[in-house]
Amino acid sequence: MQRLDRPSIQKNDWNEPAWDVALLFPTQGNWSVEEYLWLDTNRIITTVLVENRIDLILIHRDTQKQYLLHKNVGRGLQFLPDRKRVSYVARTQRGNELYQLQLKDLSSKTLYPLGTVEDYVWLPNKDLVYGSDQKLIRLNPFADTPKARTWATFTTLVNISRIAISPSHVAFVAEPSPEVVVQEQLDAYNRKDLEGFMNTFSDDIKLFTFPDQLSVGSREQMWKDYKGYFDRTPDLHAKLVKRMVLGNKVIDQEEITANGHTFQAVAIYELRNGKIYKVTFLR
Repeated sequence: MQRLDRPSIQKNDWNEPAWDVALLFPTQGNWSVEEYLWLDTNRIITTVLVENRIDLILIHRDTQKQYLLHKNVGRGLQFLPDRKRVSYVARTQRGNELYQLQLKDLSSKTLYPLGTVEDYVWLPNKDLVYGSDQKLIRLNPFADTPKARTWATFTTLVNISRIAISPSHVAFVAEPSPEVVVQEQLDAYNRKDLEGFMNTFSDDIKLFTFPDQLSVGSREQMWKDYKGYFDRTPDLHAKLVKRMVLGNKVIDQEEITANGHTFQAVAIYELRNGKIYKVTFLR
């Protein structure tokens, strides 16, 4: 159960403020608030978790009455730049769709299909911006024929998701690209930096000898094996000969020097959520 409180600062000191907390809405039963917007001093629009879905609700502070506006919505509740409308993402069988809600009469209509996207921002000119893998996409959903265009591309990032805007910046959450992570791994390997090397791998990392022979089945075993390998191989070095990137896979051909010997090897790295979770070696 959740309730909404209003803190106010009684002392003009941001280091040690004295908070005065006033109850605005009492506990709202067996659901939890996800996002909310104040429409005025009395009305609030909020997304709430109800059973296995999220609904868009209007609440009146004075009467505590609640009105269902839309069932099964996602993230992204925010004002449009004109402050006369609110936008949100609705989940449908066709995918996510961007809706606008008129504050004057609480009528809603579809603005633009978003596919799997839930996070977006509005620019001051009412252009919409959202992330798509390595790109920021920009469009005017109010145009007769909205045309999405690439606003920016980031070669070292993937899976752009959460996004926010300030008067001068757009901020977003993303993962380093598979190539960046694998290169970080290779650099740490050549420095014999065990902690930096292991930081590029997931908790469920597994190492295989081609095609599918398991050689290392846990992160703990891998840490122990590579610590010994680094300690007893002072001339250890891997030279990158060739690299290929295919989606979440990075295939490196490497020339390895170890204990006075040089040999060729191929490593196939597979990544998930910015970490290497599987490596297959060929020699």
